Amino acid sequence: EILKQTCDLVAGGAGRLGLRARLLIEPVYTTVVGSPAPLARLVDEVASPCVRGHMDIANCLRFDLIFDHAAYIRDGFRTLGDRIHSAHIKDVAPAESYFPGLVEKQVGEGVMDLPTYLQCLAEMPADFTVVIEHLSALADIRRSHERIRALAAELHIDTWSTDA
Repeated sequence: EILKQTCDLVAGGAGRLGLRARLLIEPVYTTVVGSPAPLARLVDEVASPCVRGHMDIANCLRFDLIFDHAAYIRDGFRTLGDRIHSAHIKDVAPAESYFPGLVEKQVGEGVMDLPTYLQCLAEMPADFTVVIEHLSALADIRRSHERIRALAAELHIDTWSTDA
C-alpha cells in the first residue's frame, strides 16, 4: 500500500506539472513486486501514464526456475504487455555457495534463456529501451553488446545501433 501511495503521489505531481517523466518500477523477487503479476496490478491500480514497469526477468527468477524459464519469460511479457517501458538485459548463474542464490554474469556466460528474452523484447515497440546492466568496464559492456547483437542476428531480430 505504501508503494502504491508513493506512486500515486509521483504520478499526481508529474501530471499537475505536465511532465512527461515516468517512474519505472522494477520487479525484484524479494519485494512486494517480486514478479510480473504484482507489478502489472500495481501499474493498473495507479492508472497513470507516468508510472510504468521496467522488465528485468532475471530479478524475478526463483531458484526452481533457474534452468527452465522460457515459459516464465513469455508469460511475464504477456502479463505486463504495454505496462512496461524499458528493460534490463544481463545473465545470471547459480551462486557457488551452500545457500541458493544467483550471481550476475556477462551476457552469454550464465544460464539465462537469452533467445527467448530477445524474442520477447523484439515484440516491444521500436522505441522500447533495453539496457545492459551491472557492468562497469567498457570492454565487458562491449563484449556483452557484441554477444547480444550476434544472438539477435542468429534469431533474425533487427537491432538498432550507432555503428556506421
